[in-house]
Amino acid sequence: MDFFHGCDICFDRDDINPVSKIPMWALLKKTKERASKIRSLGFNLKEIWEHEYHRMKERDACIRDFCSKLDIVERLNLRDAFYGGRTNATKLFYEGEAKYIDFTSLYPFVNKYSPYPVGHPEVITSDFSDFSQYFGIVKCSILPPRGLYHPVLPYRSHGKLTFPLCSTCVETQSNICEHDDADRLLKGTWVTIEVQKALEVGYKLIKMYEVHHFKEQSTSLFKSYINTFLKTKQEASGWPEKCETDAERALYIKNYEEHEGVVLDPDQIEKNPGRRQVSKLCLNSFWGRWGMKENKIQTTFVSSLPEFNAILTNTTKEVSDIYFPNDSIAVLKWKMKEEFSPQSDLTNIYLAAFTTSHARLKLYNELEKLGESVLYYDTDSVIYASNGKNDLKIGDYLGDFTDELEGDTIVKFVS
Repeated sequence: MDFFHGCDICFDRDDINPVSKIPMWALLKKTKERASKIRSLGFNLKEIWEHEYHRMKERDACIRDFCSKLDIVERLNLRDAFYGGRTNATKLFYEGEAKYIDFTSLYPFVNKYSPYPVGHPEVITSDFSDFSQYFGIVKCSILPPRGLYHPVLPYRSHGKLTFPLCSTCVETQSNICEHDDADRLLKGTWVTIEVQKALEVGYKLIKMYEVHHFKEQSTSLFKSYINTFLKTKQEASGWPEKCETDAERALYIKNYEEHEGVVLDPDQIEKNPGRRQVSKLCLNSFWGRWGMKENKIQTTFVSSLPEFNAILTNTTKEVSDIYFPNDSIAVLKWKMKEEFSPQSDLTNIYLAAFTTSHARLKLYNELEKLGESVLYYDTDSVIYASNGKNDLKIGDYLGDFTDELEGDTIVKFVS
């Protein structure tokens, strides 16, 4: 790769390689010395730079055709396994009784009760074991079943998060699938627990390319944190309407401790919207820090030509926009090129990916129960056609459903 061998066309000679911490000129010198040593031993060495190879692919149809038939994939990128919540209108119109329910604190629920990886992963690229033995992240090819009403695995296409049963259909936006299995394959990176669920409902694992497997896992990583702010949120919510007598209030505190392991202080239970909102914010948003993208677009104001040229010609930066608010100032928007993106110990994509994966599976389990009764869902809520027999249980604790309509029902749904 140009990046690891100090290509003097792609990079400035004084750039520091963020992986090896060596200047590009020194890497290039080492590369040339290595090539010279090989030739001195009598070998016929043919060298080609990565940028030259890409140029050949662009110009030569035979090379492109040859490469397209090779089953060679890039190494696993952790961020590829970090997907958001699932949203879909499964029916555009429905007339009849329908209900609208919402999970109570879905993300805090999975943070508190779901298993998370602990320690450093074992990176596996060959000699794979049975898939059920893995806990972590996997890059693989998988074949979805035909006709599954609620697909399991997320798949990015055209800038959107989709849940297709055919990769060709979603890429070409076809309405009717007439593709064979080879064209329907999904190739992607997912959390293993989500792939395991997919296998249970009919997906077939075709090939694994790379697995990051954790030998240790824990369901208590975030439990104390969640309990801290769950306590303040619940106390700031005030007493439930049904708690009027001392006996009812004592029972409420007892039941909450039994279900959540949190002891509420009766002297602190009082409606306080501000305190409740802060506690809710701490509960819902802290996990997102683990998935924060650090290589963000920067904005620099310059007032001299040397400053302007220094950014524009910097081979470690990627300039996305330039504008001039007045005659003496230039504004440049830029970010670091991916290979020079700073590495931080303040994020952990594994934890972020597991959080959203657990949340999608929690929602999926309810979609499975409702089947074709589902009208619409969005991350932590479901609207479904109610027949009086399929109603989901309403509760008061983390992960339980609450009735968004407070006893009312929908009589007509349009999306």
